Amino acid sequence: MENLKKQSLAAISKLPDSANIDDMMYRLYVIDKIRKGEDAVKRGEVIPIEDLKREMSKKEVIFKFNKIRQVIKEEVNIKEFVAEGRKY
Repeated sequence: MENLKKQSLAAISKLPDSANIDDMMYRLYVIDKIRKGEDAVKRGEVIPIEDLKREMSKKEVIFKFNKIRQVIKEEVNIKEFVAEGRKY
């Protein structure tokens, strides 16, 4: 625990004087995520790279699909806007 406290204080002290509370919280969040990831690796909780690539590919397809849906929805909204006689 002492090591975590030292890591946290060191990370915050390296931030510029203009850093705000969100900057500090984000820095601590990253430290926590890295620590948890390292612990998971030690416990053998990892997935093969091919599985990761497959999963990322699925998420990319879903992201692109949602982006296309958003564009179509915006186009429909513009058409309705124009149909009402408003200028776009």
